[in-house]
Amino acid sequence: GRGDQLRPSPMDAQLAATAFAGGVAFAYLLSKAAWKATRRPKGQVIVYYHSECKGFTGRADAIVRMLEHAGVDYVCKGPQEVPESFAKEKGCFAVPFVEFPDGLVLSQSQAIHQHLGTLLGLNPSCPAAA
Repeated sequence: GRGDQLRPSPMDAQLAATAFAGGVAFAYLLSKAAWKATRRPKGQVIVYYHSECKGFTGRADAIVRMLEHAGVDYVCKGPQEVPESFAKEKGCFAVPFVEFPDGLVLSQSQAIHQHLGTLLGLNPSCPAAA
């Protein structure tokens, strides 16, 4: 009867699901592009760590991954390139150090993670989810 004409076929349902998923993916990409454009630091971030993070990232691994995920321009430098003023004026004593384009220098992995999470919008909105 007439009810069979109104019922979607399995192919119709699959096409609708594919179109919906495609729309969601497109919306996600648009929002991610807009988010990256507004949340990235202006300028290059410098990460100081052993071996310039080549082959060994250790405590700098999460830092580098957060920067890469957010599309931030960064460079890794070795500990021999750390300015002397970091220890004397900023209280830094062990890599990793991160120098932000605005002049902020942080040491201590957890402090860097927290700052990057806030700066890049990566922290969960609910503290219990953290």
